[in-house]
Amino acid sequence: MGDLIRIVDRIDATPAVLFDLNDENPCGVTGFSAPPPLLVRANVQTMLRDGSTDAGSVFGDRSIEVDLDLYASSQDASAAVLQNLARLLSDPRGQWLMYQPTGASAPVFFRTKRADISSIEDVLSSDALRELELSIPAEPFAYGLPVTGTGSVKNNPHFLQAPNEMGFTVSDVQGDVPTPLRLQLPVVAGRSAQSVVTALSRSEVPAMTSKVYMDCGSPGVTAPGWSQTHINDSSWINGSKFRLIHTSGNDPQPIGPGRVETLYGDYRVLLRAMPGAALTVEVVSGNIGGSSAQVLATKDLPPTSSPIWFDIGVVRLPSGAPILDGRGLSDVPMDSAIMLQVRSPSAGTSYFDGVMLLPAGIDDATRGSYAHVTLDNSTSVAGDAYIDTIHDRTYMLVSGALIINPTTTTFDGGLPYVTPGADNHVWFVKNVYSPTYPSVEDQITDVTDLQWLYYPLYVYGRPAAS
Repeated sequence: MGDLIRIVDRIDATPAVLFDLNDENPCGVTGFSAPPPLLVRANVQTMLRDGSTDAGSVFGDRSIEVDLDLYASSQDASAAVLQNLARLLSDPRGQWLMYQPTGASAPVFFRTKRADISSIEDVLSSDALRELELSIPAEPFAYGLPVTGTGSVKNNPHFLQAPNEMGFTVSDVQGDVPTPLRLQLPVVAGRSAQSVVTALSRSEVPAMTSKVYMDCGSPGVTAPGWSQTHINDSSWINGSKFRLIHTSGNDPQPIGPGRVETLYGDYRVLLRAMPGAALTVEVVSGNIGGSSAQVLATKDLPPTSSPIWFDIGVVRLPSGAPILDGRGLSDVPMDSAIMLQVRSPSAGTSYFDGVMLLPAGIDDATRGSYAHVTLDNSTSVAGDAYIDTIHDRTYMLVSGALIINPTTTTFDGGLPYVTPGADNHVWFVKNVYSPTYPSVEDQITDVTDLQWLYYPLYVYGRPAAS
């Protein structure tokens, strides 16, 4: 049996065959070439230094070249085969071209684009014999059979030490290049909104500072009219919450000094809190033992009736660090002091739980990506939500109906990819405050069961093991 070269209906171990290019009846392939895609660069060079700086790079499309002989018992039969092939190749939606060389343990699938029959040469024969040449444009990488799995995520970070706290692992990712990940998660019936943050990291891990470290900042310093206490409460991380009773005023009150040791880079700052009045929170950073500090991010928080995560924004730690390029700083631990300051225009009693620094992955796309996703299921029927990086969108299935609506399924940031040749961890913060749906609650006892799927991407063929 020769190489399997077929136009098929889908990526599957046993897809329906739409056209077999190499079954010897009526076609046989005499030449096949699918050279790897070329990297296209945009770079900048100045007279100030040797060399250039890459502003960006992407892989271009590939071109698949196929030479085949068409055998038929009559001219009408040959014309019918040509018509079928031309219709498939000229489809604006493209096709799936399955390729499995003899001896290969698994196929790969090229996603082709609209193409034509480049040339037809008639051969003088008693039967209808023609030599065809096809030049088919295709996406850069070949797809492998899908890899699937499940993850069970605990909603309590608790310093992110126990398995599956705020995330799950996709082990030993297959393929040659990073590939998009699809997540499927349940949507509660009648839930007005569900906001999640997803991030992927191959090497970094979040840093978590609990409120057990929250005090007055400098020893004994408390702004006038402010008081602070710790209260036992099992519904909060580590079983207690930090209470801040505050009067109105713009004097900053430090509530969360803490020392973090993590890698240099960009981080999304997430705060779990229940403000009793409108607050302004500032993220302040300084070197350990240093005398200076700098405000890195500022966020206005509205009052809420239950604890929930607030997205404070992206900060670079330490402040002013260069963009990471894999030549040093990316693997150097950073030791910095992180503190939150609170300002309040009105009096109230607020509670604070913990601060998480989630790798934002701005510097290096292979190290992580961040997305803030809002899913709204206002129906009385439970459904499933999809965070679908493969198609770069979010959507829901409720009662079998597909819901793609910018007012109900939205995201900002970059949806997650997985990087091959390593274990990848998906960080999942279930509920983040949305001003459209302020009543959303965040229960640390919740567990979310997710299903994940990705298609390995290959430069050419698929090895047996990966």
